[in-house]
Amino acid sequence: MRRVMARYEVVFDELVRQVSTHCLERGHCLARVWSQLSSACAAFAAHEAAQRRQLQRLQAQLHSATEQLAKQGEAKAGLIVQKAVLEGRLQWGTALSRITRYKDTVRWRTPLELRLGLTLGLGLGLSLTH
Repeated sequence: MRRVMARYEVVFDELVRQVSTHCLERGHCLARVWSQLSSACAAFAAHEAAQRRQLQRLQAQLHSATEQLAKQGEAKAGLIVQKAVLEGRLQWGTALSRITRYKDTVRWRTPLELRLGLTLGLGLGLSLTH
């Protein structure tokens, strides 16, 4: 855009010079129009460059956020697997605890019944099963 404006500036300067030779006021008016047009084009180019920089920053932020989400997704997947493993261990531990309690109950039940039967009297029919 700057190269194009530089070429037009040369052309407009020559046009202003030629118009000014015929009518000085028209030359000055044309020079002001060209000045306003060139400053508007420069402002537009600056605005366009600022938008381009902002777009690049947003693209970088999007890329960074995408990477963070991917990392969090991997971390979340790892946590889900870890949770599943811990839940499995908990279920296994609960089952093992129940089995151990059952074994202890069976192992101690008979001697306990015998002791209760002996201390309370054999013919009473006391039992822990009822």
